[in-house]
Amino acid sequence: MDESPRTSTAPWPMDETIGDLLRKQAKRFADHPYFKCSGDLRTFADVDEVSERLAAGLAALGIAKGDRVGLISDNRDEFVESFFACAKLGAIQVPLNTFLRGEFLKYQLIDADLAVVVVDAAGFAAIEPLLPETQIQHVIALDDVDASAV
Repeated sequence: MDESPRTSTAPWPMDETIGDLLRKQAKRFADHPYFKCSGDLRTFADVDEVSERLAAGLAALGIAKGDRVGLISDNRDEFVESFFACAKLGAIQVPLNTFLRGEFLKYQLIDADLAVVVVDAAGFAAIEPLLPETQIQHVIALDDVDASAV
């Protein structure tokens, strides 16, 4: 068996993160279209800026490299933005099935060891009664929700 180190054929430096790649592309292609999900076309610069703010907000909550951030949401811009925000922090985004409810969802929330969960209104309704039985410290709602009971 060959024990020699392998050389990379990747078109980018292997020590760059996905967050670094977005930053680089945002500088290079700032006003170029990146994706369209919820209706508006988003540019590289838009996604970089919003994910940077979200990363700062997560960091202010104490989220750091290796922490897990759950996401329960239908497809929308915030899904992509939170992916890049987590990448910029070194946190792990854990997308959860939007159809899970009750004990199935509770198991996933506990097993994933989430510090934070980002939810849309339906996701909030699903997790709200389960929160006291989980280790989740923060819930970030993407929509207006009645969080007075939490």
